[in-house]
Amino acid sequence: MSQSSSQAPNPHTEVEELRAANAELRARLEEAEETLRAIHNGEVDALVVQGESGTQIFTLQGTETEANQFRGDILSQISDSVVALDQDQHVTYLNAAAEKQYGITASAALGRNLHDLWTTQWASPEVEAAAAAALQNEGCWRGESIHIKRNGEKIHVESAVIRLNGADDRVIGSLATIRDITERRHTEDRLAEQSRLLDLSADAIFVCDASNRITYWSQGAEASYGFTREEALGRLKHELLRTKFPQPLAQILEQLQQDGRWTGELKHMRKDGSVIIDSARWVLDRDPQGRSASILETNTDVTERRRAEAALSASEEKFRSLIQSLPAAVYTCDCEGRIQLYNAAAAELWGREPEIGKDLWCGSWRIYNADGSPMELIHSPMARTLHSGRAVQEDEIVVERPDKTRRHVLPCPNPIFDADGIMTGAVNMLLDITELKRTESLLRDAKDAAELANQSKDRFLAVLSHELRTPLTPVLLTLAALEQEATLLPEARDDLRTMKRNIELEIRLIDDLLDLSRITSGKLTLDIEAVDLNEIVRQVSSICSPQLSEQLVFLEVELDGEAGMVAADSARLQQVLWNVLKNAIKFTPESGVIQVSTLRRNDGFCEVRVQDPGIGIPAERLPHVFNAFEQGGTKITRQFGGLGLGLAICKALMELHHGSIRAESAGVGQGATFIIELPSKTMTTTAKIRLMSPQPSITLPPLKLLLVEDHADTARILSRQLVRAGVTVTQASDVSSAIKLLEQESFDLLVSDLGLPDGSGYDIMRRASALRGIPGIAMSGYGMEEDMRRSREAGFSEHLVKPIDLRELITAIRSVSEVHAK
Repeated sequence: MSQSSSQAPNPHTEVEELRAANAELRARLEEAEETLRAIHNGEVDALVVQGESGTQIFTLQGTETEANQFRGDILSQISDSVVALDQDQHVTYLNAAAEKQYGITASAALGRNLHDLWTTQWASPEVEAAAAAALQNEGCWRGESIHIKRNGEKIHVESAVIRLNGADDRVIGSLATIRDITERRHTEDRLAEQSRLLDLSADAIFVCDASNRITYWSQGAEASYGFTREEALGRLKHELLRTKFPQPLAQILEQLQQDGRWTGELKHMRKDGSVIIDSARWVLDRDPQGRSASILETNTDVTERRRAEAALSASEEKFRSLIQSLPAAVYTCDCEGRIQLYNAAAAELWGREPEIGKDLWCGSWRIYNADGSPMELIHSPMARTLHSGRAVQEDEIVVERPDKTRRHVLPCPNPIFDADGIMTGAVNMLLDITELKRTESLLRDAKDAAELANQSKDRFLAVLSHELRTPLTPVLLTLAALEQEATLLPEARDDLRTMKRNIELEIRLIDDLLDLSRITSGKLTLDIEAVDLNEIVRQVSSICSPQLSEQLVFLEVELDGEAGMVAADSARLQQVLWNVLKNAIKFTPESGVIQVSTLRRNDGFCEVRVQDPGIGIPAERLPHVFNAFEQGGTKITRQFGGLGLGLAICKALMELHHGSIRAESAGVGQGATFIIELPSKTMTTTAKIRLMSPQPSITLPPLKLLLVEDHADTARILSRQLVRAGVTVTQASDVSSAIKLLEQESFDLLVSDLGLPDGSGYDIMRRASALRGIPGIAMSGYGMEEDMRRSREAGFSEHLVKPIDLRELITAIRSVSEVHAK
């Protein structure tokens, strides 16, 4: 079957043509064999032969010689080689086709052995034995073999051998018809190789005839659809695979007839019922007359690819939806920096819609560094990420919008890699921190204002403390001096104690204000040491004895011997317990009993309980008793006085000790219990226990002292008390007079107020140290840690807070003078 010049050879068509030709030849060979047999047996009177010279009619009548002549003429017209052999396999006849096929004349072949004409290669010993038996007049044989001609050429032949009988029906030899099938075998081998190669393909390849029936089915088709070759051949292709077309089949066939080929996607159903998607390629094969002969179809399974593409598309759509839903600005770029995708937040940030695939690096036309200096787009964070293939951790940048407004942003560019690790672009998220920057600025301003207000508050409290303390000093000093009068009447002495107690209460209120300021500003520090908890309770109980006696309240103390040592600031722990016990006394009615107890618990804490039978705490006020400036209502404040700072300070001090304080009460009139808790510490038995110091002597060694004080009453009374204690006192009321005295005279000690009309006591101390190297004691109404630090830096050995207690001052003078004398 010939091919048109515009069509590629169709292996399957050639195979079919060869098969048809082979069948035709086999039929002709069988027909020739039957004809020869009939001629030989005298069963035919005439024979019609169609050959190269046309149609000829031979009459088979006459003598035997004439019959043989006729038979020879007939055999010479046959296109296949015909060889007659006697019983010894010597050639008795050779027709023209045999002469031509083997290159030997009949006259040269006659009488020669068959093996002198050619050598035979047999497919197997069994085939050779069957052919030999036929040649030995044992029957007929038909088969294929290879003949090697005398010139060495090999040809593939298909042979048939029959017996020849004489007139008496005796076997006289054999007759062989031989057809050269070399070209056919070569074509079959070539087509078989092509078919083998096609079977190597994973694609499904098959051929349908003009009626759409399958005539060829590759192994790839078997693997793709599950139908074997035997199941597929002869079946209508679209019925077998239940094909679903993307368009009407008539349109596809029309395009195929017009273009000779068609490509598209088809859905086919496998034998197991599953559906696959094929990328199909159809090629039309035409016969010599240009009519449709067959269709070669090659299908590639793209099911997984389409599923992957669908999943990728869904993923991309989900990615786009996710990006669009983000409140932060997000955009992507390809490796060249061209913007590929952005969300609404990005467009809002930039103030414009960038052009996809054109705008580079950033959707803004201008960007700046955080300091306001311009930044080229090629140096933008996104550009650096695409150039380096790494995420860029950037500080803030500034984006300028078309309307010249600017936004502060934090860029977060990251590269995007495919499954093979190849960078395909980058994604950038821009966090708009403009409002955050504005808020930070407002917070900084607020913080600065708060710090300024706090400093102002501290200064106010310091000044208030100074101004409140200063006038109390001469009063306390006068009271202390009057207490020393032996002739003082008992009633007057009681009045003096009342006055002193109330002045000390005022001083405590001032100290509470300063403590609260220290706590809230974080400037309060603790001096932690090993202290005996029971001893602290004894000391505070002793301090409160005058108040207990005055209010006719009794105190019962029960101490746990195991409570022992704790790590605490002794003075601050006394302050907490004193506040609690003082409140208990204040709110306990006459003849009431306050119970104080200590206990070491098994959970690693020690506690002190102070229980009173007083007015109690309402349930709604109980959570607020430790708040500053809260006392349970204005009625309580008017009745009992105070600012409501004591318990707030106690709570803060206990938290600094890593302990706690809490209150319990059954309600109004049911009394109250305060529990102070401290972590228990295991201390050695050699730990020092702080005991109450004995009252110091009010006499001093003879010293020459310079007293600088601008408050006239304080200076007068303090000078008189120090003279009584045995000290020589020289007074000055300002900085200039004090320095003049230091330059003129020699002194053993300087006692100076800090706030003076023409300067500060610090100036006097520095001058005294430079001139004489004498020690100094500072007196001030300012009692903050910062004030004490400045005093030490100026050279003062002690810093006493007003109002000045005479015994405290005498103790300080004695201590400083003894240290200086050494």
